[in-house]
This record gives sequence, C-alpha cells and structure tokens, in this order.
Amino acid sequence: MKNPRALYTHCYRHTLNVAVGDAVKHCKVIKDALDTTYEVSKLVKYSPKRDTALQKLKESLAPDTPGFRMLCPTRWTVRADSLKSVIDNYCVLQELWEMSKDYVSDPAIKGRIIGVQFQFRTFQYLFGVALGQLILRHSDNLSKTLQSPKLSAAEGQRIALMTVATLHVLRDDTQFDLFWKSLQETGTKLDVDEHVLPRKRKVPRRYEEGSAEPEFFYVCKQCYCQQYYEALDLIVNAIQARFDQSRFKIYCNLQDLLLKAVKGDDYRECLKHVTSLYHDDLDAQQLQLHLEILQANFGLVDKTSVTVCDIRDYILSLSPYKRDLMSEVVTVLKLIMVLPSTNAVSERLFSALKRLKRTLGVQ
Repeated sequence: MKNPRALYTHCYRHTLNVAVGDAVKHCKVIKDALDTTYEVSKLVKYSPKRDTALQKLKESLAPDTPGFRMLCPTRWTVRADSLKSVIDNYCVLQELWEMSKDYVSDPAIKGRIIGVQFQFRTFQYLFGVALGQLILRHSDNLSKTLQSPKLSAAEGQRIALMTVATLHVLRDDTQFDLFWKSLQETGTKLDVDEHVLPRKRKVPRRYEEGSAEPEFFYVCKQCYCQQYYEALDLIVNAIQARFDQSRFKIYCNLQDLLLKAVKGDDYRECLKHVTSLYHDDLDAQQLQLHLEILQANFGLVDKTSVTVCDIRDYILSLSPYKRDLMSEVVTVLKLIMVLPSTNAVSERLFSALKRLKRTLGVQ
C-alpha cells in the first residue's frame, strides 16, 4: 500500500540534466554539433600525438586563446565551455585535421578525421556550435548554482524561473539579428562555407497531416531563424515541464512555511497545504503556536536572506527543553531534511570514496 505522504522528489540538478538532454535530443542542429564536438574530443584527447600537435599549433597560431576543452557526456557543466573552446580554436583545429591526414595510416581513423574536417567547413556546424553555446551556457550556469548544499527547494524553483525568463528574452527578432550578424562575421573570419538552404524534401504521403501545402524557405536567414526559435522553445518547455511537479510544490510549501514565519510574512496558505497532507503528523493549532515562538525568538538580525539551513542551525543550538517548546517546528524540519532538493554533494562524496578505495587497493 502506498503512503501518500512518502514523497519522491527528483534531485534538482538531475532534473535539469534530464531536461537539457530532452531538449538537445529533439533539436537536431545542436545535437549534431555536440556529436561532432564529442568526436573531436576523442580524436584529440585519445591520441597523444594529435594532442601534442594541437598544443604546438595553438602556440603558433593562437597563443592568447584558451585551449580546447574536452566534451564529456557525464559532466553536466562543460557543454557550453567545450563548444566555446571549439569556436576559439576553430582555425587551429582545421589546421590539425589537414596535418593529421598526412601521417594517419589507419583507414577508420582517417575517415573520421575527414568527416570532422568536412563538418568544420560547413556553416551548419558553426551555427549549431554557436547556438548551443548561447543556450547551454545558461543551463550550465543554473546547474552549477543548483549544486549548493544549502539551496532550498523553493529557492531552486525561483532560480530556475530566472533562467527561463532569461531564455525568453533571447527569443526575440532583435536578439536573433545580433546573433546572426555576429555569426556571419565569425564565419567569414574562419573561412567557413557560405550558408545554403537545405534541400527541399517533401514528407511522404503516409506521414502528411491535413491538406495544407508543404512550406519551404527561400531565404537562408528565415530557415536558421526558425531553428533558433525552435531550440529556445525546446529548452524552455523542457525546464518548465521538469520543474513543475506537484511533489516539488509540496516540498516548497514545507520550506516556505518556516521561511515566511521567520520573516514575518503571511504563511496561512502554506500552513493549510502542509497540515492537510501531514494531518497525522502535525497539529495545525500547535504548529501555528510554535511558528509564532520561532518568529519571536529567531536570532538573526537580517531575516531577509535567511535560509532553511539557518533555521536548522538555530534549532540545533537550542537545549532539548527549548526544542520541545517548538516540537512541531522540529517535525517540519525533519520532513524537509529527509527530502533534499539536490544530492550532488553526496554523489561527489561517494565518487571520491570510490577513487580513494581504488587507490588504496581496498575491495
């Protein structure tokens, strides 16, 4: 039998990673750019000879630019940095592919190098790299912020909405015009092929829906503008869908109840939601009384920036008898602590422990 009070909450950072993965999977231009960049990472970093050649070329052609950053699928905050490093080292990498073809004897590796070299000459790849870097830097920044162990669930929701609002601002004709102008200048400087319209492909009749005529673009800018808007819509919708969950709202009500009580804000709506779900664990009248005691005795002078961790530390600093005076608040805190908004810190600890055991030879 399922207990309705046993809430399952997905870690905010994992939730964001899944949302970004969903958006990238459905956005072909960014997906192709990331796949090619990952192939570049393997060709460079898994070959000491090519890695050394890249460093030498960089020192001679672009000594002031940062080096190439490897794209790792299991790391969530390096996507944008890796794509930016491709743009910064575009000419260096193009020279590396031309040089590598001369001494590579393995047909499979040589074929991969030729394929990557072809992609580097296309405007489509440059567009995907630039668009991916523009969008993913916001999701990477959000992912780094969500790692904080002191982040509350309510605050996590708010900073996710801030990122969504920022992405909404980018969805504008003026912003696209600036992006398009900058991209054209970059393409000319990097000697990339001119942008061309994709080949017209009619959808097979069995897949057609409705009776409208198929739409084709006749201007390159309009075609790429549609891809620009589509990518932004996908990432915004993915983040909103993943973060808008009923269990997150219940968790936020628990935290907002304590935070609003400490700050002196109206918490009656949060109290109603919390006590209706946890009616067997909490007494509504007693909880309201104990929240008033907490508000009157909370120690911090600046209560505008108070966090749940501050309230927890304050409760832990009290004697057992004083904690009994606010026993319902202690119960609410216990419910919050067993539902962390992120478990990135604990995962890193387990990873570090595994590396330590492997180093020491412990089974």
